[in-house]
Amino acid sequence: MSRLSGTFADRLRTTRMAQALSQVALAELAGMKSSQLSRYEAGHMVPRERVLFDLAAALGVRPEWLLNGTGPRTTSRDVQAVPRPLRVATSALPAGGTEISLVLYDDLRTVFMERAQRQGLTLDAFIRNALLELAKEPVDEKLELAREIKALIDAGAV
Repeated sequence: MSRLSGTFADRLRTTRMAQALSQVALAELAGMKSSQLSRYEAGHMVPRERVLFDLAAALGVRPEWLLNGTGPRTTSRDVQAVPRPLRVATSALPAGGTEISLVLYDDLRTVFMERAQRQGLTLDAFIRNALLELAKEPVDEKLELAREIKALIDAGAV
C-alpha cells in the first residue's frame, strides 16, 4: 500500500509524542489495536470517522484539525463535549511493570495544575507524588478514596 499524501500521519504522531504517549497507550485510550494506530502514523491508512473522533478525543484535539489541519486545534467547547474529564490506559511493559497513561481534559487538568502550582511542583511531579502517596494507604482506605474520586468525577466537581 502506498503512503498517503498529506500530513494527517505527521499531526497524529507529533501530537501523540508531544503528550508523551506511547502508541500502545494512545491505541488503548482510543479503543483500538496498536497495530492499527501504527498504520495511521505510517501514513498507510486514514481512519473512518468514528475512529478519527476517538483519536481526537484521546488527544484532546479537534477531529478536522487532526485529519486535515484546518480550523483551530482545540476549543474550550470541545472539552465540554467530551463525556469524561479523565481517561486512563494501562499496558504491561516487556521488562515488567505497567505503563499508565492519563489524559486530563482541560477542566481536570486546570484543577491539578492549580494544586501542583500551590505545592511548587510540575504537573508530572504532582501526579507522581499523589500516586506514590496513594500506594502507601491501607487497602480499605484506597477503596474509599477511589469511591470519593469517582463521586467527584460523576458530579462534575473535578
